[in-house]
Amino acid sequence: MFEAQFFPLMAARASDVNGGRHRGIATYRLLTGAHPADADTTSDSNFDRHALASILALATMDGGLLSEKVGLSSHELAALLEQYFPSVRMNAEELLLRFKRNESDEGAMLRDLLL
Repeated sequence: MFEAQFFPLMAARASDVNGGRHRGIATYRLLTGAHPADADTTSDSNFDRHALASILALATMDGGLLSEKVGLSSHELAALLEQYFPSVRMNAEELLLRFKRNESDEGAMLRDLLL
């Protein structure tokens, strides 16, 4: 039986050698088991998995809370992962972890003003 991979939702704390792009590819690979360039989109279900994995991979590239980046609650994100990527195990605590944000000083000040 295939042992499920552990997928930290703040995806692929892979080395930042190539920046966010590397994190995105590592996240996609954790979700699907393949490189994005090797995606099999011949069937509707494969295309759906590819599209969802791509969205999640892109969301990890900028840092921040993954559920926030994809516009879902933590519970909705967990349900989506369970439905489309059942071989991926997750730790609920990972839903609360953050990458270091890639944000300018102006962006931080604006966010603080709006809050």
